[in-house]
Amino acid sequence: MRILIIEDEPETAAHLQRLIQQYAPPELQLAGPLRSIRESIEYLHNQPPPDLIFLDIQLADGLSFEIFDEIELQTPIVFTTAYNQFLQRAFEVNSLDFLLKPIRYEHLARSLDKYQKLYQQKARPGIDSRRLRDILPWERHRYRSRFLVKRGKRLVVIPTAEIAYLLKDDIVLLITLEGRKFPLPHSLEEAAQLLDPQFFFRINRQCIVHLQAIREIRQEGNQLLLSIQPTTANWLTVSQRNIPAFKNWLAGA
Repeated sequence: MRILIIEDEPETAAHLQRLIQQYAPPELQLAGPLRSIRESIEYLHNQPPPDLIFLDIQLADGLSFEIFDEIELQTPIVFTTAYNQFLQRAFEVNSLDFLLKPIRYEHLARSLDKYQKLYQQKARPGIDSRRLRDILPWERHRYRSRFLVKRGKRLVVIPTAEIAYLLKDDIVLLITLEGRKFPLPHSLEEAAQLLDPQFFFRINRQCIVHLQAIREIRQEGNQLLLSIQPTTANWLTVSQRNIPAFKNWLAGA
């Protein structure tokens, strides 16, 4: 039995792996975790189909439903997410099961029991791709999955998952997690409307940060300071009026 995990949160992926290994027989093979739509499409194009997939709906670069624009699979899928608004959609496309995060062992065991029964019956309920294509236009979000920027005479595509932060000076700079810098052809106000607020937060008038870029948070008096990666000359300050909303954002509220 070969199970593929597609999950962009390392702690959640590790937790899921532990639960599966707790349940599963010794001959189980775990693949992944894969963290993005792009990585998943490449893997599924080049590897034999797994027996079962645990698939996070909201990945770093968009909704995982988009994988099925490129891949036709007859593999049973268990969708996982922290957002129960996807529950009905997951079952409408004939998924095997649906797990809400944080995932509990008894719920995962239920999904694997269901798979074992289907396996014994030699049934493999794959995703209903036709139904998925009907649903997907309604589920696609208006937020950007990538930006087109310039470096000299070259045009460069930057996935939003690779953005560390945006910084407004004379112009708006896009800084990637690897430390590359590009001028962004948008105002900071426009960029704030284009970026998914699940992952990005405007901490003050000059800066929007990606959750993955935050390395340390320090409270000094009534100030909230951030250390981010790639590092800046000074700690970034969350504006006073944004502190309550910023804390809620960090907590996933």
